[in-house]
Formats: sequence, C-alpha cells, structure tokens
Amino acid sequence: MQDMLTPRERGSIRDIPVPANHHRPLPPIDTPRRQRRGRSWLWIVLGVIIACATAGLLLSTVFEAAQITLYPKTQQVSGPITLTAQPDAPAGALGYQIVTLNATASTTATASGSQQVSTKASGLITIYNAYSTASQKLITNTRFEASNGNIYRIRTGVTVPGGTKQANGNLTPGSVTITVYADQPGASYNITAPTTFTIPGFQNSALYTAFSAQSQGPISGGFVGMQAAVSTADLATAQAVLTQELDTQLQSVASSSVPSGSFVVQNSLSTTYDPPIQSNTNGTTVTLSQHATALEAAVSASDVAAAVATQAAQGYQGGAIAFASPSQVSVTLTNTSSSAPTGPLTLSVSGSLNLVWQFDQNAIKQALVGQPKSSFQKIIQNFEPAVASASASVRPFWRGTFPSDPNKIKITINSQS
Repeated sequence: MQDMLTPRERGSIRDIPVPANHHRPLPPIDTPRRQRRGRSWLWIVLGVIIACATAGLLLSTVFEAAQITLYPKTQQVSGPITLTAQPDAPAGALGYQIVTLNATASTTATASGSQQVSTKASGLITIYNAYSTASQKLITNTRFEASNGNIYRIRTGVTVPGGTKQANGNLTPGSVTITVYADQPGASYNITAPTTFTIPGFQNSALYTAFSAQSQGPISGGFVGMQAAVSTADLATAQAVLTQELDTQLQSVASSSVPSGSFVVQNSLSTTYDPPIQSNTNGTTVTLSQHATALEAAVSASDVAAAVATQAAQGYQGGAIAFASPSQVSVTLTNTSSSAPTGPLTLSVSGSLNLVWQFDQNAIKQALVGQPKSSFQKIIQNFEPAVASASASVRPFWRGTFPSDPNKIKITINSQS
C-alpha cells in the first residue's frame, strides 16, 4: 500500500537520507592564478640557482687568493772571519769604497798685537761624475777653475764615485765633497756666491763636460796684509777646542754617511785638519774657524756576506746571500795606520754571523701564476737551495690552480724552523 502513496504523502525528497561519501570532490580547475603562482616559484628557484652560480664565480675569480709561506735556507757561521778587501776590486772579489766626511767648527781667541799675513782662501766643493758608472781618481793638486778664471786645487787625491744608471736609462751622477784651496793668496779668491767649476786637466776630452764641481758655501780666508795676532799659547788652546769639536762632528756623521746597505769599516777613519782661518777681528778678540776632512772605508753588506759564506758556509756555491741581523755584525780594520785607507785592507768580521740565502719573490709569484696546486712543490724546487721549504693555501678551497694575477699571491717569509 505504501507504494501507492503519492510523494506528498510519502514526504519530501530532502527527507531521504544521503550517504556521507555521496559527494565526491571534483578535479581542480587550472585557473590562471594557479598558473602564475607556479611560474613564480619556477623563477624563484631559477634566481637562486643563478645567484649561487654568480657567488661561486665571484669567489673563484674576484676573491681568489693564495698565501705562500717560504722558509729560506739559513746557516750560522762562527766568527771572527778574516777577509781581504781591495779598492776597485774585480768581479768576484770583495771591494771597498772611500766615504768622505766634512766638518767645520769655530771658536774665539784673544788678540795680542798684529802681524803681516798672507793666506789662501779655502772652502768646500762637491765634484760630480756624470760620465759613467765607473769611478774616477783625481790626483793631489788637481786644478778646478772658477768662471772668472781663478784656479783652486785639492791637496789630497780623491776618488769620485761613478754614476748610478736609472731604469729609464738616465745616469744619476756620483759625487764627493772635498776642500779646495786658492792657487794664490789674497781676497780676490774669496767667493760668496754659488760657483760652478770645471777641471782644466780634462779639457779636449769627453770628461771635460761630464765632470763639474759646485761650491758648498763660501770660499773664504784669502787675505794679504796686517792682521790681529793670537799668541802661540792661545792659538794652541783654540786649536784643541776646534779639534775636539771637529772629531765629535765627524764621529756623529760617520755611520749616517755610509751608503745604504753597507758596513762602515771600524778603525778606518782618517782625518785631515786644515789650518785655522782667522776672521771677524774686533780689536780684542778674533774668530778662528777650522775645517776637517775625514776618509773612511765602507763595504757592501751583501758582498761581505758572500765572502763569509764562500769561506765558512758549508755547501755555498754562490748566489745572493745576506746576514739575518746586519746591525749585529761588525767589520773592523785590523791593519790600522794613521794614513787614509788605501790598497788592500785586512778586515775582521764578527758578531751574529747568521747567513740567510736570498731569492726573488716576484720570480716565485710569476712561476706560480695559473699553475695547478699539485705542481707547487715541483715549482718551488727550482728555487732551491735558497728556499729550504714552503707551504701554500689557495682561496676558495675548491680552486685547483693558483690565481692568474700575481698581485693576488701573497708571500710570507719565516725563519727556518
């Protein structure tokens, strides 16, 4: 009978129970918004990959670097070592050069009467060698001519150092300063203004224009006539004061006047004192001034190290070598005399004679540029025995070669462990 009931009588269709799993989810619809979101993630991932690749490239190129630690060969030598040095030494021999020092001092003395005097002017000149890199000897009484024709002479021989050749090919003249004396007495030889001199003995040769001299301060003291006198006792007292002052000055400049990279030879200083020059008389006192010229020997520190190594270092077969602490090395003249150092000199080398083999850092950098890290030790072997051992690190760590720019290769030198 129920089958015969009408829908109204049976109730609404909404009253019919529906199973819970009746509504199944529809497949997602690929909307434009979802498409754009997917492409955005794709670009983000791609950007990250590019950024990482760029960072890696920067680390491998812009930030590439290498740190090299080198340990030079060293050897301690027991001293003292006796060497012989020669002037103008041939290649392979130890040579020395003469350094000229100058000093001037003044004092006053009491005048006592007057006397007839006849004195020659004197003063300092610097002689320049623009001819070549070779030194030039000038003998005693070499003449120097001023622009007015007056002649001045040196009273001791002197060696003018050769010039220094620059990288551009130009020659920087060598020079030496020495005292000249007027050829004749009298005030006409006194000079107050800067003056250039020529050397008449070089006339008609290429040396004439390549050698010159320049006054260093006034050339004075030339006088003929009556002058206030100083007693013998007062003059002796004044000269003792002057000598002490001159010696103090010369000792103070002795080390600083030695060329860079050289040792001053102790006990080689020889001093010549010019006669005192009298001036500024006021009737009761006079001013006495005196000039002194000193000569001392100097030797190249690297040449001394090579000579010591040749004589005492085991296995040394030549090459650049130096002392680890040059300030702790002393070079002394043993065959001392009162005259200026000339001829062969016998030297005693003592102190901290720790020798260090030398090498060209730039050459090592150039040899490593762009080379595989695995070739490092083989490349370093080319610099033995100067380099005893070495280590290297390259940044970033994954690079297999040294930087292509030598400026990015840094070298640290450590003492041998």
